[in-house]
Amino acid sequence: MRVRVMVTSALVSLTLTGAVCAATAHPMFHPRWQVLPAGGVGTDGAYTILWSQSTGVSGTLVNELTGQSTLVVLPATCEGPDGGAASIGDTWLVAACHGYSVALYALATGQWRTLATPAACHHHVRTGPTCEPAAVGTDWIKYDESSVRLGDRWLFQNVVTGAVRTDPTNAHTLPDLDSPRLAEHVCPPLRVPSARSGAALALDGRFGVLTTSRGLFLEHCATHMRQLLTDAAPWATAAPGEIMWISRPTGPLHGIFLPSRRAFTVTHPPGADAADMAISARHIYLIGQTRRGTPRLWAAPLSALRGS
Repeated sequence: MRVRVMVTSALVSLTLTGAVCAATAHPMFHPRWQVLPAGGVGTDGAYTILWSQSTGVSGTLVNELTGQSTLVVLPATCEGPDGGAASIGDTWLVAACHGYSVALYALATGQWRTLATPAACHHHVRTGPTCEPAAVGTDWIKYDESSVRLGDRWLFQNVVTGAVRTDPTNAHTLPDLDSPRLAEHVCPPLRVPSARSGAALALDGRFGVLTTSRGLFLEHCATHMRQLLTDAAPWATAAPGEIMWISRPTGPLHGIFLPSRRAFTVTHPPGADAADMAISARHIYLIGQTRRGTPRLWAAPLSALRGS
């Protein structure tokens, strides 16, 4: 399928003052945040999509390593982020489309192809598909399958073969969208909490990030460490080298470096109410609104935090 893809100028350069509170055990970084004209953000680290609010446009795809940006125009049968679901991950951008299908955009080549959604997504013919692509990796698409008959559950579809798998999650296993096997074994003594508990475990190398109603905890393979990071119920995100979270919408961002576990804070944009965040290979992205309620997306580089 041929679609129009336009190459635009590189993402506007982002600068950072580099100011850090002098030689403390708990450094504070002061980014110079820049507002970006986008409806939201998704990143897999090397690539970032700045979601568009325009009909027929998925958004601006940014190569974080080169700075090149590309305007990604959706196939005619697909909906935009406001009308349907879309996600980015490692190799692909996936977008929901009409006619029981999704479109996969190869991040490296800029080519689209379509894939029929699983038959399990076609319960309600009158109302259309009941699955939305919630995440995508190198090998698998993760669907949020909402069915009155079966209840909410996850379905997984191989991006090459179209094969469908049910959720492999159990006390010792998490789904891995970048593995042909789909299942990733959790290193002991870490355990995956039950869905009923409302808690969630995410892996970051040998570390585990456990989110519960009692707060955010850091765990480590082959140890019984469970370090409380915050007793708030935060939005947290992890990247190679750091974990960051929002404890209060109007307060600074908090984080720790890995593997040292040294804490740090980052001041956020003046007058901003932060709701969510993402970390790419080069930038921090902050989603929120101004005190007057205007939605905003801010960005700042990670160079000062990482010493480069």
